[in-house]
Amino acid sequence: MGEVFVVDTSSIIQVRQLMAQEPKTRVTAVYAKLIGLSQRGVLCFPKGIIEEIKVGETKAARGPDPACSWADACAARAVANHEVLIEAKEVLTMAVCRCPPRRERCSSPVWG
Repeated sequence: MGEVFVVDTSSIIQVRQLMAQEPKTRVTAVYAKLIGLSQRGVLCFPKGIIEEIKVGETKAARGPDPACSWADACAARAVANHEVLIEAKEVLTMAVCRCPPRRERCSSPVWG
């Protein structure tokens, strides 16, 4: 199993906020990468994100809301909540398996 990133609504909203003052070409490029990750199955997210993003749509002066455009482009890739949890469990299981037994000191900042 390769890398899988599980995101929630706040992750996509944060991208929207961080990119608010960037040139349109850069914003388009960032969302194109997010769409590509979704299409390759690397970006995993629950179906609820699509509705939540659309509820919080912003009317950007430079055109349509890029987060909503992302939601439209990726809606077919959204999965049911239980499927997201299965993906997250697989990722976490791999991380735990790589951590040394409790009696040893783990040098990872995540498991410290």
